[in-house]
Amino acid sequence: MERLEAFASRFIEGWSARLFGAKLQPVQIAKRVIRAMEAHQTISLSKTFVPNSYVVSLSPSDFAGFEQYRRSLEQDLSEAVLGAARDRNYTLLAYPTVEIERDEDLPPGDMRVSCALVDASGDEVSPDPKALGAVAAGHTMVLDRARSGATLRTTSRSTTAACRESTPRSDCASAATRSTTSRARTGRT
Repeated sequence: MERLEAFASRFIEGWSARLFGAKLQPVQIAKRVIRAMEAHQTISLSKTFVPNSYVVSLSPSDFAGFEQYRRSLEQDLSEAVLGAARDRNYTLLAYPTVEIERDEDLPPGDMRVSCALVDASGDEVSPDPKALGAVAAGHTMVLDRARSGATLRTTSRSTTAACRESTPRSDCASAATRSTTSRARTGRT
């Protein structure tokens, strides 16, 4: 049913864009990327993993329209993926990346989105629910973008659970802030 709905929406969006000569908008790209994220979920025992690496292929004319601010748009799309994943309680293996590329075979107004699960080292991960459940078992990864660069903080569940049981909620946040910190590089070179 979801495939039929996705096909119908792509058909109508593409048809109307070609009929009325509408220019492709960033919000349309964001919706398509989020739709790809939702369509490629991997459900583990306790988490729902979603892809964190996306490649959006655009027609030459659409790509040219975004080329001047492509890097900024890619960053905005990455943040949209992160926000959508948080809103839906999905788990990402690393900070999401979105890359926009040119595809000579696509007609104007159309796009193709491919996605994959990629860990923090940049290696693609097979979507095996048992293996994914073991990736971050016992720890919570928090992305702290307020500092210069991206920082991943790891807090063990036992520390977090003990904090929840013995202290008010506001004190738990400061305990999480004092947790072990490790640097993580985001983005592509």
